[in-house]
Amino acid sequence: MVLDANRPAGRRWALAPGAPGYTDRVKTGVSLPDDLFALVSASAARQGLSRSAVISTAVAEYLHRQQTDEVTVAINQAVAAESRASRAEREAFAAGARRRMRDLSGGEDW
Repeated sequence: MVLDANRPAGRRWALAPGAPGYTDRVKTGVSLPDDLFALVSASAARQGLSRSAVISTAVAEYLHRQQTDEVTVAINQAVAAESRASRAEREAFAAGARRRMRDLSGGEDW
């Protein structure tokens, strides 16, 4: 987006020259069950927002939660891999960690 001082107030932000489209948003049609539409409408009215803003926020939060879930899966896989390590591998790791902590703490025994 670029600022275009030659455009009327309120419409001064525009896509960079050569960018496809004419707005920074995509308009789409979404089918919602009647009860969900009513909840969205009520939420929008309570907050003084448009239904589009409520739906956009809900989708953004859902996608953020999905990304967080992917991180959790990766962490769980790493923990599972660690639990499959042999006793000798775990002891070697712990010994190395103790040495590093001792070095960082000025020789205090860990």
